[in-house]
Amino acid sequence: MKETALIVFAKSPVLGKVKTRLAQDIGPLAALSVYLNLLKHTKSCLLNLLADIHIFYDQTPSDLTFWDPLAIKTDLQTPTPDLGLRMHDAIVKLAALSYKNIILIGTDCPALEPFHLQNAAAALHKNSVVVGPALDGGYYLIGLNISTISNPKALLNKLFIDKTWSHPQVFQELLLALKYFEIEPMLLPTLSDLDNLSDLENFKYLGP
Repeated sequence: MKETALIVFAKSPVLGKVKTRLAQDIGPLAALSVYLNLLKHTKSCLLNLLADIHIFYDQTPSDLTFWDPLAIKTDLQTPTPDLGLRMHDAIVKLAALSYKNIILIGTDCPALEPFHLQNAAAALHKNSVVVGPALDGGYYLIGLNISTISNPKALLNKLFIDKTWSHPQVFQELLLALKYFEIEPMLLPTLSDLDNLSDLENFKYLGP
């Protein structure tokens, strides 16, 4: 087991269940195609990463061979619509396996590159928290060095429990929560997620 775990939060690629906001403009079939391309892009970023990779799905996918030849472990997210609780539970689960560093990403960031993940993993050797801000006001990556946090349970509760998501102040609220614990995060470059038609125009190569 490596000292670093990378959690990928992913949806099982089911027609009508992925990229639903985008599907309102381009239709569910095209939105599924975009999502599959995002999965492929995310997979390409994981190659050669010195971390144990854990894919947390919203439901069991029909094809687990998609991630081959990566050595991965698959799990299911906590069955709740509360994104914060799902992220909290996934991190707690891996912390219980004695990982020193835990990084969590989604699959919606086409601007993500392997060096962003490599830099995040390296930063956790010197920083308690690393964050990748997103242009929409959220964040595409969060990483924690569990071993350097004096009260990880309280911090995780502060970061993820009883939070409102998908609004422009998510990243700023994260910074305030970290400030409460006197933690100054290392920040990665700000990148764009792909959530709507305007975003898709910026990443046409991922289109259907």
